[in-house]
Amino acid sequence: MIEEYSSLCTDFPIYSIEDGLSEDDWSGWGTTLYFWQPYTIGFGDDLYVTQARYVKRGIDSKSGNAVLVKLNQVGSVSKLLKRYILRKRKFRICISHRSGKLKILYCRSRRWHIGRPN
Repeated sequence: MIEEYSSLCTDFPIYSIEDGLSEDDWSGWGTTLYFWQPYTIGFGDDLYVTQARYVKRGIDSKSGNAVLVKLNQVGSVSKLLKRYILRKRKFRICISHRSGKLKILYCRSRRWHIGRPN
C-alpha cells in the first residue's frame, strides 16, 4: 500500500489522503509520510480519533502531519488543540464532524473560533 501511494503521489498532484493505512499502523504512517513530504498531507482520522494522546504520539513518532478533528467525537477538543496542535504548530488541522450528528452552522462557528476561516 505504501508503494502504491508513493507512486500515485509522484505521478499525480494529490493534495491529501485520509486514513490511507490501518488505524494502528504507526510505523507505516511514518514511512509513508517520508515519501509524501512536503507535497501531500496525510490526515489521520482513524489513527488519531480526536484523542490528544494519539496526536501527541503521532507528533513524537513523526507518524502524521495532519489531524481531522471531529467536534462530536470522543475526546477533549480544547485539550487537543491547545496542547498538541496549535501550541506546537506541528500538524495541519481539518475540522469535521461525524456524519449526520452535528449541525453545519456549529462546525462553521468552531472553525472561526480556532482561527481557521475555511
